[in-house]
Amino acid sequence: MAIASQDVREKVNRLLVEEFEIPEEELSPEGKLFEDYELDSLDAIDILLALERIFGVRLTEEQRARARKIRLVKDIYTFIGDVVNAS
Repeated sequence: MAIASQDVREKVNRLLVEEFEIPEEELSPEGKLFEDYELDSLDAIDILLALERIFGVRLTEEQRARARKIRLVKDIYTFIGDVVNAS
């Protein structure tokens, strides 16, 4: 199931705005999740669970390990795009 990168960006941005209350005008692909948006490790877990729900995927342990390296908003775009397009 391939998904366009624009669709990925829109869904990820909507998730960050609606569920993590990040102002849309402050969102940037270069935004640092922990420093700029003050998210924490529990938020990171919630993001992964929400990504699974939104994109209809189930992350493998290998993918979860890779997700631990996500630091920027654009890292989420790349990560979930890769996961969805590989399934």
